[in-house]
Amino acid sequence: MIQIHHLEQSRSQRLLWLLEELALPYEVVRYQRDPKTSLAPDALLQVHPLGKSPVLTDGGVTVAESGPIVEYLVDKAGGQLRPGQGTEAFAHYTYWMHFAEGSLMPLLVMTWCLTALKTHHCHFGSSRLCCQWRVAFPARLNKTL
Repeated sequence: MIQIHHLEQSRSQRLLWLLEELALPYEVVRYQRDPKTSLAPDALLQVHPLGKSPVLTDGGVTVAESGPIVEYLVDKAGGQLRPGQGTEAFAHYTYWMHFAEGSLMPLLVMTWCLTALKTHHCHFGSSRLCCQWRVAFPARLNKTL
C-alpha cells in the first residue's frame, strides 16, 4: 500500500489531495519536527537519508520530492488527470508542475526565512535555527552521497 510520510509543515498536503482525486488507497505516516531545530526526526531518516518530506513508499519503491511523487501517482493511476503528451494542455501541465518547485517555492522559502529572521531580530545567518540547518543539512547530504 502507498504510504505518504508526512512531516509537519511540509508540502505533503498536495499529495494527499491528489491521492483522493485519483481514488488510490494510501496511509499517512506522521512525523513531528524537532521543536528546537525544526529538523526531521531520526525516524524519517530511516525512510529517506536526508530526512526529506514528503516521501512516498510503495512496496520496495521510495520516491522523494513533490514533483516526482505526483508523476509516480499519476502513472500508477493510469495517467488520470494528465493531458495527452504532445498537446498544448500537456505543455501547460508540465510548466505548472515545475513552476511550483522551481520558481514559486524558492520565493516563498526566502520570504519565510527573512520573516523569521526579522521576527527574531537576528542578523542573517546568526539565528540558532539557521546555524543548525547550515551544519545539519550538508552533513546529511554528504552521508547520502
